[in-house]
Amino acid sequence: MVQNKNKDKWIEEVLNSADKIRKVEASPFIYPKILHRLKTGRSSNMIPVRRAALGFITIILLAVINLLVIFNSGTGNSTEKTSVTKTLSSTQFIPSQYNPYLEILNNN
Repeated sequence: MVQNKNKDKWIEEVLNSADKIRKVEASPFIYPKILHRLKTGRSSNMIPVRRAALGFITIILLAVINLLVIFNSGTGNSTEKTSVTKTLSSTQFIPSQYNPYLEILNNN
């Protein structure tokens, strides 16, 4: 019962707090600003030419670097590649049978 009274009191406090909220008032200069933007036809979401050019140059540069890496990766030292391949193929990957977490759980 006490919990319900506290809950009802809290709900009433929350609802009464909405009475203190004022209506939002816009700036008196906002309407002429909007009309001016509509008349000039200038939108604020245009990308400047310098920024667009910088983005385009960056994309081209990254593409060139990627192509250089792709075509130069085949001209490496072939003995290193074969030794790494032989080492990996001769290594046996056997999962470990020891699990320390099971040991901890079994001790408790």
